[in-house]
Amino acid sequence: MSSPSFIAGSGSFVCTPLVRNDEVLAWLRPTKPNGKPVHSEWLERNLGISTRSFDLDMSTAVKRPRADGGIYDGDLAVRAGKRALENAGLEAADIDALVHVSCTPDTLYFNDHLRFMTRELGLRRDAHLMYHNLGCAGLAPAFHSARSELAGTGEDGVVLLVASNCSSSYLTRDTIPFYMQGRYPWAWLSPALFGDGAGAVVLRAGRKSGDRGLVHTWYETQPDLTIVRYDAGGGTSPTCADNLTEHLFLMEAQTVGRSFTPVLCRTFERMVEDWPTRVQPVVGHPFDVDKIKRWYFHQANRIAVERTARQMGLPVDRVPTNVGHYGNTSAASTLLLFDEDRRSGAVKEGDIVVFLWIGAGNGAQYGYALVVA
Repeated sequence: MSSPSFIAGSGSFVCTPLVRNDEVLAWLRPTKPNGKPVHSEWLERNLGISTRSFDLDMSTAVKRPRADGGIYDGDLAVRAGKRALENAGLEAADIDALVHVSCTPDTLYFNDHLRFMTRELGLRRDAHLMYHNLGCAGLAPAFHSARSELAGTGEDGVVLLVASNCSSSYLTRDTIPFYMQGRYPWAWLSPALFGDGAGAVVLRAGRKSGDRGLVHTWYETQPDLTIVRYDAGGGTSPTCADNLTEHLFLMEAQTVGRSFTPVLCRTFERMVEDWPTRVQPVVGHPFDVDKIKRWYFHQANRIAVERTARQMGLPVDRVPTNVGHYGNTSAASTLLLFDEDRRSGAVKEGDIVVFLWIGAGNGAQYGYALVVA
């Protein structure tokens, strides 16, 4: 068995300057169940977050229109995608397929936002476009889609995979009252936790420097587990005056807190079980923690990531985090980490890295991917 693809390039993009906790809390003004106000130190102590990537004028909590320099989901995706293409030494015309993952697209229906991305990236008109409207674990099916695309493109196929998240579009002066006055007491955590960002990889078919690339991806869906909800706007609850306050991303914070570590630990165990038949024929050796250069956990929050790494018995210095700086950038979080590690030299050609995810999508999705960089 040989790897059918290799990583040709990677790219990422975040918004600067970063926004501090106190700047966000000045607008949210949340309180604890005992009525006391939540301060910046609480977010740092319980979530490990001190700043986040946000394209929002925090003095007014107003997001600029794109024409005035505002950065939206499509802009994030395009900038990360262009950097990945440049890193790969390829042109947009070389791309046979685009796989995009986001739950905050510029437009909601008909995958219409892909028109903007196709135009701005300069893709060929016959490039195959795929979109997954999924949350933090969206890279699991996206990697699967990319691999399927490469299998059908022949020896010279190229796929650009981009994950993006633009939470700042959902936290503005107009929407903040909905988060603070809704039915869910912890609704304010969603805008306080998430951030803007995008990550991208270019995958090529064939072989380069031996067996490299996307070795194996596995994921499952747990439809009875709700992690994030967005209740209004669909066919069962069309937008109307009565449900405007339900047009929000509402994270089930307590569910995430309970499920993150046990679900990722079970996914880790599944990877170890799969190793002899799915991975060892490619990498050439039995499972060995010491042979994994990096473990990229979805960046739910830094405290949960570090707790889970310790429970798995993994070297903490091989489990990088960026959520403390950028916030939770959803599916983009692990691609951001991967790109930064490749550019800094922390991950080099031939290194084995593992992605582990849990996130919203069809209820909840979780899975892993093993990559030879």
